[in-house]
Amino acid sequence: MSEQSAVEMAEDLADVEAARAARAEIAEEGTIPWDQVKADLDLA
Repeated sequence: MSEQSAVEMAEDLADVEAARAARAEIAEEGTIPWDQVKADLDLA
């Protein structure tokens, strides 16, 4: 395995771990509706 392949695999693993953490956070805390985000930023 080349060094570049090992680096890419490590980056892919980091991406998977970040996605799992994001999904866990959504499951625990829920999400914010887009209309609410726009309103909070005075974009609506």
